[in-house]
Amino acid sequence: MESPERQARLLSTLLEIAHKMNSPVQLDEILTEIVEAAKKYVGVSRVSVFLKNSDSTVNLRACAGFSPHSEVELHLGEGITGTVAKTGTPVLVNHAAGANNEYEATSYLSIPICSGSREIIGVLNMTDKDNDFFDDTDRQIAEYIAAQCALAVERNSLYSQLMQAERLKTIGLIRSSIVHDIRNMLGIVESYLTLVEDDPSVSTINEYFLAIRSEISRVQNLANDMLDYSKQKMTLDYNHFELGGLCQQVAREINMSLKYTDISVRSEIKGGAIEIDADEERLFRVIFNLINNAVQAIDEKGEVLVRCRKKGAYAQISVCDNGKGIPKRIQNSIFKPFQGFDKAKSTGLGLSIVSDVIKAHHGSIKLRSAEGRYTLFHIKLPLSKE
Repeated sequence: MESPERQARLLSTLLEIAHKMNSPVQLDEILTEIVEAAKKYVGVSRVSVFLKNSDSTVNLRACAGFSPHSEVELHLGEGITGTVAKTGTPVLVNHAAGANNEYEATSYLSIPICSGSREIIGVLNMTDKDNDFFDDTDRQIAEYIAAQCALAVERNSLYSQLMQAERLKTIGLIRSSIVHDIRNMLGIVESYLTLVEDDPSVSTINEYFLAIRSEISRVQNLANDMLDYSKQKMTLDYNHFELGGLCQQVAREINMSLKYTDISVRSEIKGGAIEIDADEERLFRVIFNLINNAVQAIDEKGEVLVRCRKKGAYAQISVCDNGKGIPKRIQNSIFKPFQGFDKAKSTGLGLSIVSDVIKAHHGSIKLRSAEGRYTLFHIKLPLSKE
């Protein structure tokens, strides 16, 4: 009959292991926390978990009570651990005459770790029990802990498979979106070249040359967006420049591609020059993305207004259009990857990267939109790097 104290300790340990199973950490960390809890409850000197590395070996993946100086690998059938891993038969020894060739211990308990399909995937070891005696309760607890280790391994495997599938899905989304974007941009360039052939005057060539350069800039921006997204880490290249002039430059380039449409981009700079320390190239892409998105939101006729002004120690940029607006249901997730409103015309990464760039500058970006009426993005940036 278990004592009330031991029953309470057992319940506490089982709950502790169950909680650890729900933690979002890596497999080796979970296994380490499990064996540390087992060592504390069962009252042993050492606990270890070996997992199969192949059809012929097992490797030490977690331990408590000792620190190996190098990686530990055993062949199946080698020593107690290798034998249990090969046969699936538990081993329990009390009052051993002396240390065997694997454990420097007088009592040891080795339990196979089996998957849900009963495949042997590893071994749980406990050595040197207090008072040199493992009882049936200790064995049952060891089997429970081995089952939890198996569950952790299978959950990790499932998570890895899901992540791989998600990565492949993401790659497919990015690939198809990039192909669509580049095809559209090259189509525009081809149209300009055709117009140049129809009217090869110097003024026409200069005009369409600027328009072609604008489309090439869009392709470059797209490539840079992909690089930013793939790195998952942004390093800013700060320099000093005039922000209002940058906004006007972007508006001018986009207006070149809108010459034969009823859509225009207008820029307003309030309060004079706005000197700022920031990553000029990335802010160019931020403003370009926002204006370009605004243009795409206008069906046939409309205007995009870009305002830029200084207020205290901050610069404020707003990009507003009178287009179709953004549905309310997605406004809260608009800055997440692949949540763009019109992904048929974009990669779905533009606004996510815009948000990342602004946050990297310790700024903020907010959205206001009403379906069928307007969309407004408001950016606030510190003027100084400090």
